[in-house]
Amino acid sequence: MVRVGVRKEEESRYRLSKQASNQEEEEEEASHFLTAKMLTVSVKWQKKVFEGIEIDPTLPPYVFKAQLYDLTGVPPERQKIMVKGGLLKDDADWSAIGVKDGQKLMMMGTADEIVKAPEKAIVFAEDLPEEEQATHLGYSAGLVNLGNTCYMNSTVQCLKSVPELKSALSNYALTGRSNDVDQTSHMLTVATRELFGDLDRSVNAVSPTQFWMTLRKKFPQFSQLQNGMHMQQDAEECWTQLLYTLSQSLKAPTSSEDSDAVKALFGVNLRSRVHCQESGEESSETESVYSLKCHISHEVNHLHEGLKHGLKGELEKTSPALGRTALYLKESLIDSLPRYLTVQFVRFFWKRETNQKAKILRKVDYPLELDIFDLCSEELRKKLEAPRQKLRDEEGKKLGLQPKSSSKDSDVKMTDAEASSKESGESSTVTQQEGGSSEKGTLHMTGIYDLVSVLTHKGRSADSGHYVAWVKQESGKWIQYDDSHPSLQREEDITKLSGGGDWHMAYIIMYKARFVSIEQRSFTITKTAEMPYPTILTSLLLLLHFTFVACTIPLGSVLYATGSNQSSWSSPSSTFSVSFVPSSPPGSFLAAVSFAGNVTVWSAGSVDSRGSLRLLPSGSLRLISGSNTTLWDSGTDGVGVVSGTIDDSGELRLLNNLSITVWSSFDHPTDTVVQSQNFTAGMVLRSGNYSFQLERRGNLTLKWNNSTTYWSQGLNSSLNMSLSSLSLHTNGLLLIFDSTHNGGAEIVYSVDYGEGSSNFMFLKLDDDGNLRIYSSASRDNGPMTSRWSAVADQCLVYGYCGNFGICTHKDTNPICLCPSLNFDHVDENDKRKGCKRKTQLTLTRRLVVRLVDRIVSLAALVLLLSHCLMGVSAASVVMIIIIVAVIVRAKKARKSDWNSENIEEIDFEREQIMKIFGDHISEEEEKIARKMVLVGLWCIQTNPTRRPAMIKVIEMLEGSLEALEVPPKHLLCLTATRVPETTEDSNNETSSFSYPSQFERGTLSGDDTLRISA
Repeated sequence: MVRVGVRKEEESRYRLSKQASNQEEEEEEASHFLTAKMLTVSVKWQKKVFEGIEIDPTLPPYVFKAQLYDLTGVPPERQKIMVKGGLLKDDADWSAIGVKDGQKLMMMGTADEIVKAPEKAIVFAEDLPEEEQATHLGYSAGLVNLGNTCYMNSTVQCLKSVPELKSALSNYALTGRSNDVDQTSHMLTVATRELFGDLDRSVNAVSPTQFWMTLRKKFPQFSQLQNGMHMQQDAEECWTQLLYTLSQSLKAPTSSEDSDAVKALFGVNLRSRVHCQESGEESSETESVYSLKCHISHEVNHLHEGLKHGLKGELEKTSPALGRTALYLKESLIDSLPRYLTVQFVRFFWKRETNQKAKILRKVDYPLELDIFDLCSEELRKKLEAPRQKLRDEEGKKLGLQPKSSSKDSDVKMTDAEASSKESGESSTVTQQEGGSSEKGTLHMTGIYDLVSVLTHKGRSADSGHYVAWVKQESGKWIQYDDSHPSLQREEDITKLSGGGDWHMAYIIMYKARFVSIEQRSFTITKTAEMPYPTILTSLLLLLHFTFVACTIPLGSVLYATGSNQSSWSSPSSTFSVSFVPSSPPGSFLAAVSFAGNVTVWSAGSVDSRGSLRLLPSGSLRLISGSNTTLWDSGTDGVGVVSGTIDDSGELRLLNNLSITVWSSFDHPTDTVVQSQNFTAGMVLRSGNYSFQLERRGNLTLKWNNSTTYWSQGLNSSLNMSLSSLSLHTNGLLLIFDSTHNGGAEIVYSVDYGEGSSNFMFLKLDDDGNLRIYSSASRDNGPMTSRWSAVADQCLVYGYCGNFGICTHKDTNPICLCPSLNFDHVDENDKRKGCKRKTQLTLTRRLVVRLVDRIVSLAALVLLLSHCLMGVSAASVVMIIIIVAVIVRAKKARKSDWNSENIEEIDFEREQIMKIFGDHISEEEEKIARKMVLVGLWCIQTNPTRRPAMIKVIEMLEGSLEALEVPPKHLLCLTATRVPETTEDSNNETSSFSYPSQFERGTLSGDDTLRISA
């Protein structure tokens, strides 16, 4: 007990001693900490010395620099403070630097510029006068909806965007109206002018009460009531009536067409050819309209197509030759262009079944830039050629391209029409009524228009829904005017208002003409030879008028896939280059011609990291692997090649000593066609199992495995047009034409058709089997966007999901699924590779042969039903004949006495065959046979709509026998009957069915249920 007590006392003394020691250490550290904080230094900067600056050694030097920043204005990142060992770093340790108390430090660095007080006091936008606020915002105010007046508000906002119309209204006198204008028209014109002025001066929403009342007084139809409220009206009717009124009011007293301000701004003169097919009568008519119509049908996908439909029509009128009413065909062309082109999408029509207006929701794309040259008359086209050429030259210069021929004084060449006018003493300038003048010369129209406003309708009926205006401001910004709520919108969202759903869709759109200035100089009169192509093709192909400067590749040049010797052969502007780009699988490299370094437009093949592309001294361009194996060769060895070139069009060429092309990448395309490349009949694009080609009859076709055609479009000519070719235009047109087939041209429009030649566009056959047009926002290294695809529904591309794969959609994206839970994807990372069964089915020879034995009765049924097979395809009949032949052979073989069932193959050609037909099969085997017969009968249905899809066939085969239905009665064409037990073949040999199977005893009852006799 005593020893235990002593031990505890010693432990207690030890703990007290330890606590005292720790307390002394903490006091020493605290003393050191207090002492460290007292470190004081002075800093010299330029001619100034800052005394008594304290340094806290426990904090990083950056804090010290922050103190100096407050004193000197030198930011910490510019401060250079000299200490022992060099410059003071932001994260240095003060104890390692050895700075002493009272030490003088040197600092270098430039102070920030002292912020000066603003000369004028800052005024917030909210404090500005209302008129100045409107100017500051850059767009005008909205309009209050007075009750179903969105049709009126959107119309006013669109027309207000025309500055020339506002100018004409501002010059309209409040009093002293012309005698030709009635009082209500005068009042509506004044109300329009006042409303435009209120919108410009106001920031808050303007109430158009006075305008609305005047409009209803002028046009009483806008005063219709329903349930005590004003009805929704048609915006197009409001637009047309308002323009008509302004046209009458703003016309000068001289009554000449030149004085009609509204007609000069919006009027389109049409020249029409009216032809009666019955009598052969033909006449011409002229008319002036304020808008073009875009007719919508199942064939119309683009505005340009709808405009063509709108310029053609039928009408009934009395025929002098026939003495009765006859049907006339009317075809119109544009004879003069307005400054502002208005287009109405004809979306509403009268539905007799419901006795009301219905709406066409079909999506019709429209561009930001519209070219209507091919819709103009021949005379107007000739007037537009010179300005359009000038515009092309200017755009070409921006791209660094040079015209083939250009005079030193930039004179404009004239066409025959202009030459004749000069000879007759008229002015040789290509003048137009709508033209103006500038400091550089006279302004001329080009037939190209830029989108400036869109009026949309949301809803299913013209008498309901909601109208909204989308207007482009002078600053280039787009503003959405939803009644009293204007909001900023992105330009790329404007073209998405093309329809196809319940969202806002374009109903009226307005374009502004694009002008070019041509100097007043003496013109060179040149007669141009007629070209064999159609006029539209002539004008479009002129845009390929530029020659491309090329970069020379000398013989012996080598490109390496990797390593320090890796380089490229670039075009003069570096737009295109020949180089190796990383490919798949990882570690391989593709020898390719690339645009902007990221888009492959031609390729020779892939190599490993030690591969190379060589222009051999013998003149052959060769792709060689790392093991020195030739993977690809141009085949130009020994034909006189002296050099290669790569130009700014992307064409890689091999030339002889006369600079004649011996070999060109454009003549040997891989999977891409670029601008200025001519893709002719016989050329093929390939991507995996898919191929694309232009047939000699003028059709574009997509094929799988060179055999199955799953898309075809084109001229579909009966002629063998050996000179057919395909060309992709810079404005998004894909043209098919043939020099020997004048007038034949198939045009495909990309989504961004007409949005400017600065876009780089190319046609590519992707590895998913679809043909697409891609474009970039600029010719720089920008993102590529799909603008058109041949197959709209990706699931319609043959073999897209591989063997057993089922293609469907998730949202708008195609996905590949397996037909049932009994299947797995071959590759989960690439589900397009198809599906495989989880458990592979194995059919024994015994079961296969017995199944053949059990469908003998089916063959007999087919023979008895031959009169019912009228209309069945030839392939189906041939298949049936083959099945019957095989069955007959099998039945003949049944006479043999062979017993072995372990033979590896069944050969029906042998004179002797083992006895493999048993007299009985199991119940499970019988169910399988019955199921196969029923599924087979469904698959050879006469009516293709009744044949099941592949996924349905698989479900039927994997499902239960009881769930299967018998094919329709009219196909079987049989009453209850028994199958004879013997039949004779063509050689009068008798094959005895001595053992009738259960299927041979089968009958069909009246309720179309397959019944098996016991």
